[in-house]
Amino acid sequence: MKSLRQTLRSLARHLGLETAVQEAQVLSRWRDVPGTRGSRAVRFRDGVLVVLYRYPFERDRWEKQSEHFRTTLNTLLGGEVVREIRWHLMRRTAR
Repeated sequence: MKSLRQTLRSLARHLGLETAVQEAQVLSRWRDVPGTRGSRAVRFRDGVLVVLYRYPFERDRWEKQSEHFRTTLNTLLGGEVVREIRWHLMRRTAR
């Protein structure tokens, strides 16, 4: 008997929603990765996760921890889903 997870994945694949479901999972689980406060995952496509961070002086910190964040996130997702993390500075908008 299939698990509910397997059934939902099959249904998503059949309906052509698998990519959207996977993106939603990756983006929502980013918040569960320890040490990622101050950043926001905004897009996931073809194994590449795009994450925004707030302050220019933090770029080195984020890049040095990329592999740790990637492996932790993949563990939470249950497989090798994220191949790469790309970091971008958040743009400030005028108020």
